[in-house]
Amino acid sequence: MTPRTATTIDSLITPQRDGEILVWPEPASLTQMAEKNQRHRRSWSLNILDRPIGEWLGQSLAGPPIVMVGHQPSFFHPGVLAKNFVAGALATRLGSKAQYLVVDSDASRGVTISWPELDQGLCRAASASAFPRHAAAYEQLPPMSAGQWRSFFDQVIANGPLKSNSMALFVEPFIAAPNQPGDYTTRWIAASSNVEQAVGAGELSYCRVSHHFDFQDRDGARRAAAFVGHVLLGATRFARAYNDALSHYRRERGILGVQHPVPDLKHAGDKIELPFWVVSGPAPRRRLWASVGNDRVELFAEDESIGATDSVELRRDPAAALCKMLGVWHIRPRALALTLCARMFLCDLFIHGIGGAKYDQITDEIARAFFQIDLPPFACASATLRLPLNAFDCHDDTQFDPERRLRDIRFNPHRYLDGPNMMTLKAQREQAIALAAQLREDSPREHRARREAYSLIQIANAAYLAEAPARVSELQREWESHRQHRLHNMTALSREWFFGLYSTDALTSLAARVRKLVNGDGSEPQK
Repeated sequence: MTPRTATTIDSLITPQRDGEILVWPEPASLTQMAEKNQRHRRSWSLNILDRPIGEWLGQSLAGPPIVMVGHQPSFFHPGVLAKNFVAGALATRLGSKAQYLVVDSDASRGVTISWPELDQGLCRAASASAFPRHAAAYEQLPPMSAGQWRSFFDQVIANGPLKSNSMALFVEPFIAAPNQPGDYTTRWIAASSNVEQAVGAGELSYCRVSHHFDFQDRDGARRAAAFVGHVLLGATRFARAYNDALSHYRRERGILGVQHPVPDLKHAGDKIELPFWVVSGPAPRRRLWASVGNDRVELFAEDESIGATDSVELRRDPAAALCKMLGVWHIRPRALALTLCARMFLCDLFIHGIGGAKYDQITDEIARAFFQIDLPPFACASATLRLPLNAFDCHDDTQFDPERRLRDIRFNPHRYLDGPNMMTLKAQREQAIALAAQLREDSPREHRARREAYSLIQIANAAYLAEAPARVSELQREWESHRQHRLHNMTALSREWFFGLYSTDALTSLAARVRKLVNGDGSEPQK
């Protein structure tokens, strides 16, 4: 069931036309929005772990407003890249550098890249995965040599129908990056930043989720530790606020169940699930549970106890207390917890894609209920670029379904074949259908008679098809050709291809038009 539209954000849709850009709210207003958001964060009077939040935010409020985007280090399409272009252009206007939150804590799903291939003039999607499709997060991926990565990318370069100069800008720094912990993400950052700089996206500062949430001696990690510690000490109240926000979101949009868009947090005895993962080494991520009481906090990787700490220590120095308690384990935020932390502790303006913008309305409700604050409003950006691949002029009637007709002619040939010789067959078929309906109604247990009546329908259908085999073959060829052309168009006109497959001219043009919009001298139509 399609969710109801409850807000303006719910009504945002993916740009449909090639080259179309979506920026919400009005792009020329983003500069003032970021500055207003920073003033709003400065005005907060709440305490985090018994200290004013300003002590935790520190230098993040001292300079120009901080603009942030975030995404997994995957081979994403130019619509995602458009967020970076908006962030880079806006940060330049503000006199700062945009921050890119690399979500290396998400499941990698094998690191898959897809590309279009031509086979006898028809376009089809091909793909390859660098790793087995398991649940490992990007930060957990094992290192691969430069030669192995070269072979991986050569599949795309050799088999794709287009030779893109952006691909070389991505692949060469990816392969040349030194092997080190977090090998894959290190390579991906080097490659992505090279493309972005080449097409005029502005300079982005990359920061990994795994670095913020390792709770080491960095300003961002110190703030992330304060966020986690505060949530742990208020676990029961936080879980209630989280589930209530989800319930409200679903109710307003007519979404049934407790699994979408994300599952509710659960309770089991004195243990409470919280929206974090815990990871250790290469083992799969597990959900974090907490037991809080009697001035003691104990953490669990689902059913396994992984450490405990004194509440006083957690308030006094959350980073040290968390590191000591976790040992070989690491905490990583799930989706809503990540954007809650980012918008509250790490930046002044977060720029989402369309999906993230819709779901982050839940985060707004969580913050109001648990922290009793209004989070700084976020922005949204996306775009559509298509590869220069030819498309067929297909039937534009949305009711015309060639796959359905290819099936339907076998069971309902009378819809497609007519003529004087078929009047007798039509009568026989209608009589057989009437007999089958009567038996189903009056004698449902007469299985043999009902099978025989059904056989009469099949015989009539076969006779229909045998009466005009040339016409049947002609229709089937026509519909099959139309089916293949539709599949070709779905592939050729997809907006989902990796941005490295597009020419640098196309990406440079997109970045330039985004800059004009943000600077207030563009005329791109807005959704």
